[in-house]
Amino acid sequence: MLNEPEQVTADLLDAHRTAKQSGKIRFAGVSTHFNMDKMLAHLATLGRIDVVLTTYNFAMRSVAAAMNTNPDAPKTDMTEAIRSARKAGLGIVAMKVMAGGVSRVQRGDRLYGANPQVLSKRLSQTGVPVAAIKWALKNESVDTAMVCMTNNEQLDENLRAMAGPYTQEDESLLMSRLASIGPNYCRMCGSCGGTCEKGVPVPDVLRFLTYAEGYGQFALARERFLEIPQPVRDVRCSNCAACSFRCAYGVAVRNRLTHAYEVLA
Repeated sequence: MLNEPEQVTADLLDAHRTAKQSGKIRFAGVSTHFNMDKMLAHLATLGRIDVVLTTYNFAMRSVAAAMNTNPDAPKTDMTEAIRSARKAGLGIVAMKVMAGGVSRVQRGDRLYGANPQVLSKRLSQTGVPVAAIKWALKNESVDTAMVCMTNNEQLDENLRAMAGPYTQEDESLLMSRLASIGPNYCRMCGSCGGTCEKGVPVPDVLRFLTYAEGYGQFALARERFLEIPQPVRDVRCSNCAACSFRCAYGVAVRNRLTHAYEVLA
């Protein structure tokens, strides 16, 4: 996962070339969770990357444009960033199209804990998964999307999402969903700079919390959290008189970080 242009090193590009020449890969790819628009623009200039796996979902629209409530929201348009990258020849694979809070878990899905139906009831809303996929795929520059699929019902949903147009009913469902997840869901847009003055990688920690609560994968969340350096894991938001971090989308950063550390630390 690469989130800054400088992380796309000459060694990485050489490794891609060697793997291609030896027949180990057909296409060279990069995945990115953060600064997606900047990473797409940079990768498009290199001429040596074939495909990008990038976060893209309905929650990444400008709040000002989508809800007309926050004039300070980022003006970055990921839809246009993806279109520009596609025109430059990059293949585009969208991930996290459910915006982290739309779970499709079912009874028997072992990844999601002992009682997945409780999680499903809390996070799901009829029609939202299909609408979320349709939203991502209505961008003609998205080649494909990675989504959860563990049973025939979800397969049918995916087929409906691919076959049907994006409608006003879909838009209404997603706007309602956006309003409910707005204070909690980090879009990983990069406009915040990514790190608070205490060194906490805010988007990363909030993503780990999504693993635990949005998808029920606590073990994965804890594993990723433990990769953070110990001094940063020891930080507690309650020790700060005020939070220096501001999210242009209105995410309640201090509350979410406090909760994340309670869950994961």
